[in-house]
Amino acid sequence: MVSNELMDTVPMKIFLFKFNDLPKIDIIPIKKLLIKFNNLSLKKRLIIALVLSIPISIILIIVNKMISDMGKYIASHGYAFIIFSVVFVLCLIIIMVAWIKIENTKKRKNEQIAKEIQEWEEQIERERQEKAEKLERERLEEAEKEQQNLEKRTVFFAKRFLPYFINILTECLVIDSNIWMNDKYDNFFDVLRYVCKEQDYKMKLFGPQFDEIVNIKKKTEYGEEKNKRSRIAINRIEKYQKENLLDITPVSIDAKHDAYADPLIVKFLKSEVGKGVESTFISNDIELRIRVRQHLKDINDTNWKIVEMDDVLPGCDRVIDSLKYQTISELLK
Repeated sequence: MVSNELMDTVPMKIFLFKFNDLPKIDIIPIKKLLIKFNNLSLKKRLIIALVLSIPISIILIIVNKMISDMGKYIASHGYAFIIFSVVFVLCLIIIMVAWIKIENTKKRKNEQIAKEIQEWEEQIERERQEKAEKLERERLEEAEKEQQNLEKRTVFFAKRFLPYFINILTECLVIDSNIWMNDKYDNFFDVLRYVCKEQDYKMKLFGPQFDEIVNIKKKTEYGEEKNKRSRIAINRIEKYQKENLLDITPVSIDAKHDAYADPLIVKFLKSEVGKGVESTFISNDIELRIRVRQHLKDINDTNWKIVEMDDVLPGCDRVIDSLKYQTISELLK
């Protein structure tokens, strides 16, 4: 320890005064150097510390030599001051090494914590992805099962409906003109065409009924609703005729201008049933159905049936849907 006599000397007071008056040192460059020093291995840090201690000791010796002239006390106690300085520098080195070691320990600990956090987050993300993939697989499996069930139900109902549909393909089949002209009945006419091909069945279209449809087209302007509907019917009739699934009988050279099919249909069906011909009449005209039914009941025969479109259209829709999974031939087996 430096004695009070040394601290009270004028040179020492002057030295302390000048040291306190020095401007504050910017610690940022020192911090950068310490960070670089901190990144070195412990062996390298000790080597650097030992190397630095030599010039520092030399500088202190020089300083001690310079201040030895300040008084007899300093001259007589110069070695004590040198020992004190060396011990002081070594203490600083030890403190610096210890501080660096502590910082390294903190750094490694922080890095370990950061690594554990990262691994934890990655584990959570993997679990989340695995859970999402599992849910997606379950959803796809459920959707596939639902699709298979839908396919089975659709095919099942289609197969149950087709025998009933085939049963309406009697020797005499009359389809009302309003059905031929309705654009909402495409599925019915598609199923009718498929079944006719599979069963080698050919329809007969009553001649006056065809004339009535043609007259509607001729008496209306293009773009009118009735004109549009009559063209739909004519296109359907031609399609069936081209595929050899329909004959018009009797057919006239030109459409009769006064053709009105409803009363003629009643007479025609009454005549066919009276001859013992099994007949079917399909219509969505309730008044015409009532009239036809009453006339046929008066004959006291059971070889006829009247079918409403509401009875067959849902089944036709199922058949069209089932064609996504099976052919009409497979459905008819």
